Amino acid sequence: MLFKRGYENLIFRLSARNSVILNFYHTHIYKPKKATLACFYNNLSKDLPHIYVIQVGANDGITHDPIHKYIKRDQWSGLLIEPQAGVYRNKLFPLYRRNPQIHIENIAINDHNGIMDLYRISFCNMRWATGLSTFHLPTLQNKVDAGEIDKLAARYQVKTPTYTSEYLESVPVECKTFDFLREKYKIAEVDVLQIDTEGFDFEIVKLYDLEKHKPKVIVFESSHLNDSAYAEASAYFERNGYVFRRINGDSLAVQKSFDKGLQILKDCF
Repeated sequence: MLFKRGYENLIFRLSARNSVILNFYHTHIYKPKKATLACFYNNLSKDLPHIYVIQVGANDGITHDPIHKYIKRDQWSGLLIEPQAGVYRNKLFPLYRRNPQIHIENIAINDHNGIMDLYRISFCNMRWATGLSTFHLPTLQNKVDAGEIDKLAARYQVKTPTYTSEYLESVPVECKTFDFLREKYKIAEVDVLQIDTEGFDFEIVKLYDLEKHKPKVIVFESSHLNDSAYAEASAYFERNGYVFRRINGDSLAVQKSFDKGLQILKDCF
């Protein structure tokens, strides 16, 4: 465990400094497996000369992050959004402060500008805990009830509260609309919309409003959707002109008019 943490800290520091060593590795040595999201993103990043991304739920920007290495390697531009103040201040900002083409916002996305409650693990600020934070309370409560939080805490040697009723807390966070952010950053065309909000993902997709704004590629965590909700998501993307595919716990949508993306999808899968 100590070795793993030391390794992760080293990689974080190298990436924050835009290390030429990491860049060389990801450019010349790194080869993602076929039939993976990494394969799709790797090929997309190499084939498109300029990529603008909006990422909702960026967390620390690197751990289990599907786009981090491509942002750094190929100089993507865009907007990364993370509502947790501690994660934003201690991880996400230091990671990207030397990448001026990347803007970051310490907010949440909603259908109005204001305040909303974020639900999080109350007794730990490690990455496994912050990564479970969500606006959809039942998703996190189900993990508590199923004993998943106890198992994670034991794995990372973290002491839990005496009562499970004390495992969770709500934190008010500032929220903004996509329209507000489009105006603030003068966002025109978006190539990639990447979402990971622990059960709130499809709601974020709908807030983006695909009838008016159509990113070339959309990736969101779909493992929390039941069969009915997943069918609704599939129909929504089909109705708005996307090819839709499930990839393990995520789902990938590619614009039907985006020929290069469709070819990459075919090559990787």
